Amino acid sequence: MKSFRNHEIVFTHADLYPGNILVQEDGTVVLLDWGLAGYWPSYWEFYRATFQGAFRHAFIEQIENFIPPYYLEAFVMRTIFDKMLS
Repeated sequence: MKSFRNHEIVFTHADLYPGNILVQEDGTVVLLDWGLAGYWPSYWEFYRATFQGAFRHAFIEQIENFIPPYYLEAFVMRTIFDKMLS
């Protein structure tokens, strides 16, 4: 599949959601729960951050400012996992 070619493998947190992001009073951002972190394709962080996106629209709008958006890849991954889990 063309959309999955040429993605670099990068180190990623892989579990970004509001509960794993703390902003301290001085503005420092702290990421918690690195249990799923690892080396994944460059689209993986966006896919994982937008997983269950229907419930977190405002978060997704913000995350797009910090993570390169990979809409096609995220859609394909959601479709694959939906088929596997149904």
